[in-house]
Amino acid sequence: MNSKKHRPKIGLALGGGGAKGFAHVGIIKVLERNNIPIDYIAGTSMGALVGGFYAACKNIDYVEDVAVHSNIRQFASLMFELTRGGGLIGGDKVLAFLKSGLDEVDFSELGIPLAVVATELDSGEIHYFEKSGDVAEAIRASISYPPVFAPVKIKNKIYVDGGLSCQVPVDKVRQMGADIVIAVDLEEDYVFHRETMGNAYKVFHASIKVLMRELSKYNSECADVVIVPLVGKYRTWRDFDKTKKLIKIGEIAGRKALKSIKKLL
Repeated sequence: MNSKKHRPKIGLALGGGGAKGFAHVGIIKVLERNNIPIDYIAGTSMGALVGGFYAACKNIDYVEDVAVHSNIRQFASLMFELTRGGGLIGGDKVLAFLKSGLDEVDFSELGIPLAVVATELDSGEIHYFEKSGDVAEAIRASISYPPVFAPVKIKNKIYVDGGLSCQVPVDKVRQMGADIVIAVDLEEDYVFHRETMGNAYKVFHASIKVLMRELSKYNSECADVVIVPLVGKYRTWRDFDKTKKLIKIGEIAGRKALKSIKKLL
């Protein structure tokens, strides 16, 4: 590898996918263990959550500890926070959890430059939170997947899940300055559970997953390396108790991509 002064800058584009996003932790573990530097991070939904925690502390062991020992318990309780605000989960407990874990950090204080993707509901356009502002609030906006989470109002604008407009923010992380972009696509490994055929809601949800898969594929086209963890059989909003398994799947996918990444360096 070239010296730090002359080496290419590396950016991570972390895609959305609910509980499947814990695979991001395993991928970052592999990169860190193999001395692959991360200079920029852009994340959507759970990619924003994992990327935000890592950008704040630059310690993947801490992020894994939060994922394994806190998220299971926290998200289990959050699932019962009902609201009249347009989502099943109001968001106060989610935001409190994020602020506590991130120590109310501002974008300007992060160890790694971070962009968090959300969708502006009034216009339908992509919005990037970056450079300044509360990281926890930005992540809360990015994970606001309807109808699970209520939308978020920030500075008089309403935001919902970033995955509705950009599933894998490859273009953004390259704009931030990355010479090499490593994308993580959690939707490419698509699995349809045929036993759900008689359930209209589950068929509708599977149809949305098809759209997310195509958007992820489109977003990832310009990445230098695309990592696809085999997480298709896991449920987006029901498998937060499978954290360890999902992290391990991420590690396997990360190791498979190492040769391609090192070749670029």
